[in-house]
Amino acid sequence: MSEEALVVFPGKVTSEMLSGRCLMKPADKENAIKWYHARDTLLGHFGIEQNLRLGVELAKLSTHEDAVWVVSVMGRLLREKEGMPPVLLQEQMARELIEMGNNGDPRALFFGVLLKERIGDFKRAKCIDRSASMGYFPAKFHDSAHGNPINSENWQQASRDREGIVYIASFFAGNANAKVNAGIACVVDEYLARTWLKEASDLGHLDAAVRHITMMYDAKNPTRYQLLGRIAKRSKSAASKFFNVGFAFYQMCWECIFEIGSVCSGNISDVIDHTGEFYQQSIRLFGHTFKNDCWDYNQIQKCCVLYDQCYERYKYAARCWILIGKRLGVVKDIRGVIGKMLWNQRISWFSKFD
Repeated sequence: MSEEALVVFPGKVTSEMLSGRCLMKPADKENAIKWYHARDTLLGHFGIEQNLRLGVELAKLSTHEDAVWVVSVMGRLLREKEGMPPVLLQEQMARELIEMGNNGDPRALFFGVLLKERIGDFKRAKCIDRSASMGYFPAKFHDSAHGNPINSENWQQASRDREGIVYIASFFAGNANAKVNAGIACVVDEYLARTWLKEASDLGHLDAAVRHITMMYDAKNPTRYQLLGRIAKRSKSAASKFFNVGFAFYQMCWECIFEIGSVCSGNISDVIDHTGEFYQQSIRLFGHTFKNDCWDYNQIQKCCVLYDQCYERYKYAARCWILIGKRLGVVKDIRGVIGKMLWNQRISWFSKFD
């Protein structure tokens, strides 16, 4: 793949770009993970509850250049506004940061428009584009940004930015929407696409994590639902993968049914209006609202019923074994091992869904 690409795009796609050697070193990656966790806390991204003061404190744990700026500038603004209510604090900080951005600080402009709530999408995108044109590289890859952010000269910089890494993954996934400059065409390489998506997901990008999981495991693999369930409460795109799985309930293996039921049980409900009546057109799954497709809803409900039945039967079997084990004088460690064996054999108890 690498050699073919070099022939087709000479001087544009380098062997280093295609080899994955641009990935972060472990020490740099650990530092970046701390920074992006702080940034998501500051901005309330990816299901993390927004907290400006906590975000600044978390930024102190990282030596990333953006983290240093946040501690210096935003930390100073927070100290000046000690005691101000959170809602007023956010709006006031956003206004002052935008003013600093208009005076030549691209980072301040970027964070200011993301913190400001009362701003239109078009104006926000224009401000982010302006921040990028002023030299703040991460602004090039923000969702609201426009233009062509990746070329062979800034590839190295892109590989140091979380959103830039997602663009690189799109490049290797052959995504027609990947914004790349003239001379670079999308190069389909599934292994490298997964590698870069894994890098972005390690840095806390939940959408990249969802794409990585769905590329690694197809809809008939139970591991897919187990991993998606871990992040579904923070990511609507992860929760949406439990719908439209592409095959009917009776075609699913028991392991998939059980995993879907285990993660969805207790996390699915109808949306109720203020009069107490059910909205038949909407359901809530993992705290996210979706249009109620009755077929999908019934599929998930069946999985939840199976899981609940299986779990209840396992509890009875486990309690029975514990009492028998104690009566026979079986040591605690062996009782635990056999209890786990009972759990591992749970699927074989069901010959049909009843």
